[in-house]
Amino acid sequence: MTQFPFAGDFDQYHDFFGPPVTPDPKLHPARSAPAGYQLRIELLGTSPQVWRRVLVPSDIHLDELHSVLQSAMGWEDAHLHRFQEKADGRSARFLTLFDQFEGQQGIFEFDVRLDEVLSRKGSTLYYDYDFGDDWQHKIKLEEITTEVPVEAVCIDGALACPPEDCGGVYGYEELAQWVRAGYPEDAVPFDLSVEEMKEWLPPNWHPDHFTAESVRMAHRNAVGGVQMVPQLQDFLASLPPEPDHLLQELLAQEEWSELSSETPPDLPAEAVEPFTQFLRVVGDGLKLTQAGRIPPAQVSELSHTLGLDQWYIGKLNREDQVYPVALLHELSRQLGFVYLRKGTLLPSKAGKALLSGVPGNGRLFADKLPLGTTRRFNEDAGWITVIVAGSGISFHEWEAHIVEVLSAIGWERSNGMMVLPAVAANPTLNALQILARGLHRPEEPEPGRITDLARLARVACRE
Repeated sequence: MTQFPFAGDFDQYHDFFGPPVTPDPKLHPARSAPAGYQLRIELLGTSPQVWRRVLVPSDIHLDELHSVLQSAMGWEDAHLHRFQEKADGRSARFLTLFDQFEGQQGIFEFDVRLDEVLSRKGSTLYYDYDFGDDWQHKIKLEEITTEVPVEAVCIDGALACPPEDCGGVYGYEELAQWVRAGYPEDAVPFDLSVEEMKEWLPPNWHPDHFTAESVRMAHRNAVGGVQMVPQLQDFLASLPPEPDHLLQELLAQEEWSELSSETPPDLPAEAVEPFTQFLRVVGDGLKLTQAGRIPPAQVSELSHTLGLDQWYIGKLNREDQVYPVALLHELSRQLGFVYLRKGTLLPSKAGKALLSGVPGNGRLFADKLPLGTTRRFNEDAGWITVIVAGSGISFHEWEAHIVEVLSAIGWERSNGMMVLPAVAANPTLNALQILARGLHRPEEPEPGRITDLARLARVACRE
């Protein structure tokens, strides 16, 4: 018999009825000058309560706050998440990149600063992580200070983060009780043996063990004395010995030694032209077809502007038949240059900045790398691509190095008859290749362009 979710969770299973309809969150004016925010994060439903206290700049965006919460709590960023105004499935929410890919419409977390949501002492925001285990967090603004922290830092808290995929609050409570009792054989959770259960748990995990210093220590994976972004730290920490060794060899290259002083490159107009031409076609807003594609007239216009009619074989008026246009559309959305609202493709703040020729435009790309991380392969391949590109390796050797590390991790593919080695293709590589040589693959990139992209990739790794 078909099992349906209970009524309160229908919005989480919107494939039954189409995308959920929720009101847009209410935003406050951003502060004229950044402040320091002291936040208390509580994991709802836990008793005694799992909580953290962090200091953050008030002008960080919600997608950056997501990374802070993951690190402070101890999650692995292995599931979807959402920010919302209340701890209610139908509350006004901020959309993520995954929601964008699903065609949902609303206000995106990467366009919203924290001080546009939490404007006064005592105001709250809710963060839901892993819609299966349903970990709900309450974020409360405890203090506002004039001293702005240079980076987010955890200063206090209590109890260890629950293990991923342990079954939510009830599974965590059963697990915590078993560990506190000394691992009794007659009460092992999840129908596993004691040894199997200990092996499944995170190393040295105990529900009562937590120090704020341990959070700060988790951020100290560094290259050339520079702290790397938590997501990259977590990726490297998860690797088996062979792929870890391959990547550590690349990170030991001389190119990484000046990371602390490197700034995002100014990419030349020719490098970003495919994206700026796409943004010009989008204009102030481009109504998509019912299938969510670029209309034929604009596909033809873009194909001509980009010179596809000089080499691409086939008709140039349907997005689903013109791969370079479809790729630009997808990458522009993943890079946050455009977003979808009520069936219309609109330029974002980042997209308008790129089109205006803002200095240091490499930052607009670096801040979003790696791309497509809602899929595990794209995340792994994306970080590998960034490290390979940042290590000064010849452009024509990128793919071979990426495949070598992917294969060492264990990634493979199948054609239905046999298992084949992994391929290098991933959204991060696609974006860097377009910046290197445009959309026409036979084109040879200029050496200076590859140097710029190596710097861009390194900046993407730095916290």
